[in-house]
Amino acid sequence: MAGHNRSGSQDLSSQFINNCSGDAGDFRPQIVAVGTPLPSASLPHSVMQAPVMLTNKNLQCMRAILFLAHNNGGILGTSWHMVLQTLQHLVWILGLKPSTGGSLQAMPKPAVETNVGIQTAVMADLPVLSQMLSQLFESSQYLDDVALHHLIDALCKLSHEAMELAYANREPSLFAVAKLLETGLVNMPRIKVLWRPLTNHLLEVCQHRHIRMREWGVEAITYLVKSALQFKHKTPLKENMVSVIGCLLRYAVLFNFLFFFKELQTMLLSPLSELSTVLHADVRQRQLDCVLQILNTAGEILSFGWPAIIEIIGAVNEHHGEPLIRTAFQCLQLVITDFLTVMPWRCLPLCISTAAKFGSQTQELNISLTAIGLMVSDAMEVKQCFLIK
Repeated sequence: MAGHNRSGSQDLSSQFINNCSGDAGDFRPQIVAVGTPLPSASLPHSVMQAPVMLTNKNLQCMRAILFLAHNNGGILGTSWHMVLQTLQHLVWILGLKPSTGGSLQAMPKPAVETNVGIQTAVMADLPVLSQMLSQLFESSQYLDDVALHHLIDALCKLSHEAMELAYANREPSLFAVAKLLETGLVNMPRIKVLWRPLTNHLLEVCQHRHIRMREWGVEAITYLVKSALQFKHKTPLKENMVSVIGCLLRYAVLFNFLFFFKELQTMLLSPLSELSTVLHADVRQRQLDCVLQILNTAGEILSFGWPAIIEIIGAVNEHHGEPLIRTAFQCLQLVITDFLTVMPWRCLPLCISTAAKFGSQTQELNISLTAIGLMVSDAMEVKQCFLIK
């Protein structure tokens, strides 16, 4: 982390601490927020009902913890869990909820009558606090690989604790899942370092019976997959190869280039493919929505990813219900009409067998009839490929 610019974070910290300090000569703690405590497996449910009061001193401590973690994240090691657990509890009490990209935002909630003015006053500081939290996880891009894994392990541990509470019918915190997403997004240049541990945990979250948990689990996976496919990854290909010797090297470099992208696309699409094993219809719907978005925004770069995409589409059958069948078939139509001529010819038999599945399903007659037409188009394309060969 050494050497990266922290001036923006320090400015926000100064603004936040000044707002929280109030009258510098008044050392009495001032109540700035009232909320419910974060559910914990170690505390009885009755204790969780009692309100918790935050003072300006509590928020100053939060700022100090953020500053410490931001500047010393590289040496925190397993202590990340304690730091994040504290921040998660304060975020819970303040009512900050995850939003797009993993950032946190204040959501409107009924105020306690006797504390309306105090809660309204602290609301102006919540965007600053949220930005400070985001900057903490954005700074993870400066951590070395070992320190980054410590951070991810701590977030996964927090998320596991939230999952256990959700199994006990308690409202879970989504702090850890949101920050796993945010951490993944800022570390795209070294995505191979964190992709598997991060997405493996999110796949567990997607199978949770609590709808909010799996909703954010699939949000994180689909957001990461789409962002990773669009990201400009570094490749072994060198653009400045000239000379006769360089000409001979091009073949080796091209091979490395193709192997790199095959391995990368397979890895990036793997968690999206694994969502096909999840039984919850809402997760499968988000999976197919993601496939549709990928086809519309990144279909032209799916050179080695086509088998995974087609298999995801073909994993839907008549037992999944009409909405999923319609979305999956919409994806298949887009594949065949827009990308059949550009995908590797070895994928064409897979397209035919997938279209045949939709042709044989009985939930949607119109889809069955249209699928037969798609099969004919596929067959003609296969014939043309073999004639050319």
